[in-house]
Amino acid sequence: AAEWLYGQRRYNNGEFTIINNGVELNKFKFNKKIRESYRKKLNIENKFVIGHVGRFAYPKNHDFLIDIFRSLNQKQPESILLLVGDGDLHDAMRKKCDILGLGDKVIFTGIRSDVSNLLQAMDIFVFPSHYEGLPVTLVEAQVNGLRCFVSDTITKQVNITDLITNISLNSPADYWADCIVEKTNKYVSSERIGTEKNEDFDINLIAQNLMEFYISSTKGK
Repeated sequence: AAEWLYGQRRYNNGEFTIINNGVELNKFKFNKKIRESYRKKLNIENKFVIGHVGRFAYPKNHDFLIDIFRSLNQKQPESILLLVGDGDLHDAMRKKCDILGLGDKVIFTGIRSDVSNLLQAMDIFVFPSHYEGLPVTLVEAQVNGLRCFVSDTITKQVNITDLITNISLNSPADYWADCIVEKTNKYVSSERIGTEKNEDFDINLIAQNLMEFYISSTKGK
């Protein structure tokens, strides 16, 4: 973004400042009580929950995500796909699930204001986007301690923990499903531990740094 906005010369000279999108770490860190409450509310207490948060649009690649889930569900019949969001492709994806016989295994939540709590209910996070900027959703998922399976088209800058596994979009859905099974047990422990070790996305620190940046920029003017 800096290179596009300021040009190659200024980019090479470092004449810009990057400010990350902040995340409320305390809001997204793992909470066992919220997890149990939301899993009960969604009637998924004894399920292996694959989660995704994003608008239903081409970049997010829901079509392939459903293929991955279909393959995974064949290996783990007690799995559930939890899709948070809405968009132009919502109806098409719901129809695809029905055609594949997955209608009762996929939960479409629509747009929600309680995404942080829905993350608690998930066991893993799958994000096979065609392309992205730097998805803050993946930062939030890592803060929550979710193991994430992510397409290799997404910038590695989002890999702030060892919870992310990058997989090629050229790999078939069965391969993605095999990778998920290999790296997770049938039921992922709810005793997971999120991460707050990376301060680059702490909204409190970012706000403080931004304020100091503005103050230093206006001195002497």
